Amino acid sequence: DEAMAVLHERYKDEPGTTDVLTFDLRDTPDDPLEADIVLCRDEAARQAAARGHDTRLELLLYAVHGLMHLLGERDDTEPAAARMHAREDALLAA
Repeated sequence: DEAMAVLHERYKDEPGTTDVLTFDLRDTPDDPLEADIVLCRDEAARQAAARGHDTRLELLLYAVHGLMHLLGERDDTEPAAARMHAREDALLAA
């Protein structure tokens, strides 16, 4: 939590921890995919316990979520978030 909170504040100007941060390291969108995806294990453990599944599955969700952002998915509006979450569910179920 502490390390994620520092990154969240530094790169998103948001206080506190978060589940996942994604950093696109490409110079242009046409370059091969190069990125860092930072997952918060503490948040994953909390969420997994609340949802009744294993922490590793919650971390997998965070990794998929970060990758989808790198591929251009957005979740900054309610409709966009609903579409993104439905696609995440489909990918994870597959």
